[in-house]
Amino acid sequence: MGYSRPSGTRTLTPRLKRLAHVLGRQIPEVSILDVLLDCHCWTGFMDAFKPIGGRQNMAEKERLRHLLAALYAYGCNCGPTQAARALQLLKNQVVYIRRRYMTTSNLMDAAAMISQVYQQTPMAQRLGNLNVLMTDSMQVRTLKDSLIARQHHRYLSGKSTLIYQHVAPNCICLFTQALICNVSEAIHMLVGTLACHSEQEPIVNICDSAGKSNLVFGLSRLLNIKLYPRVRSRHLKLWGTGDGTEYKNIADAITGQIRWERIERSWQDIMWILASIDAGTAKPIVILNHLASNPRHPAAQGLEELGKLERSLYLLRYGMEMDLRRFVVSHTSRREHWNKFAREVLAFGDLIREKTLENQEEIFWFLTVVQNAIVLWNALSLENVLQSSGGIEGLSEEDLKRILPTMTEHINFVGEFNPDFNRKPPFKLRRAIT
Repeated sequence: MGYSRPSGTRTLTPRLKRLAHVLGRQIPEVSILDVLLDCHCWTGFMDAFKPIGGRQNMAEKERLRHLLAALYAYGCNCGPTQAARALQLLKNQVVYIRRRYMTTSNLMDAAAMISQVYQQTPMAQRLGNLNVLMTDSMQVRTLKDSLIARQHHRYLSGKSTLIYQHVAPNCICLFTQALICNVSEAIHMLVGTLACHSEQEPIVNICDSAGKSNLVFGLSRLLNIKLYPRVRSRHLKLWGTGDGTEYKNIADAITGQIRWERIERSWQDIMWILASIDAGTAKPIVILNHLASNPRHPAAQGLEELGKLERSLYLLRYGMEMDLRRFVVSHTSRREHWNKFAREVLAFGDLIREKTLENQEEIFWFLTVVQNAIVLWNALSLENVLQSSGGIEGLSEEDLKRILPTMTEHINFVGEFNPDFNRKPPFKLRRAIT
């Protein structure tokens, strides 16, 4: 049994690419620092960067200049030396502002502040909702002498690490992780989804084939998470119900039977795990890594059997429902487009010089803040173009749902900048009418 790729699932057709190019040419050119300043005027996200000691001894304009230098240095990966030259500062000043003001938690708060404002824009309302998450990893090169550097089995360009981002369909990043190469992406996918999932409504997590884990399938079902991985491989495995049922059309795909007694025997252990996750008494990553490394644990065995059931049901749905297949493939294509966007924002290359996983994750959150700021600025700029020009000929409302605010051709990432701290954004913050 195998599935072919459905037609009509590309992010942009040639016609939409032409229309997007026409629309993009009307966006004014801007420097990356002006993008960040405009987003600060709309959201105040730089107020999230407060000194560790609680006391600030810099004037406001001086603080903004130093914060801009750090965001430029680490978010665009040019480094503190180049950023200091671009803003007429010293390298030590850029390093100091990062260590004292810009912790990982502060960067997460800043990214969330931008995201909250973006969700109220017409483009965010048009592109999708927050009950769907798209997850995927992207390889980032690292130094050879890093203790966590690994050679990825799919990449031959040297030792690297992975950036793993949870992105909403409306193109805003909600959560970012740094992963060691060759770890189980499915486990970390579930950890990030739990961090983003705060409502009682079920959330859909769309991922690539790396998410097809029985353990994660089983636990996702109990945590009210719908796991939708992309399926492209052939010779797919299904599990029978174990009650002697004879299958007419899928008999060749049945590779084993579900052991229901394991689910019944481990149900109490599974409930304890769910209660621990819900109460926050144990971190999900600790629990999942323990279960993954101890396959004979009763809870691991029970979740494995439950995952076989959920995975088989999903594979059958994926094969029979073409709408589901188009939904998953189109969103994974959009997620891969986000990886391309990330490499464009890393305008000075993708070599990360940090040697610890914690510092690498901090750098990735710098990137996330810059990405979210660009998305917000582009979304408002596109709305301004549409409002001022009365629309583009041949561009319908349905077309606008597939044009993403991730273009970077109009943004200047390189040069010597002289930011105007009295600058007013070239257009107003427009909110969607609810």
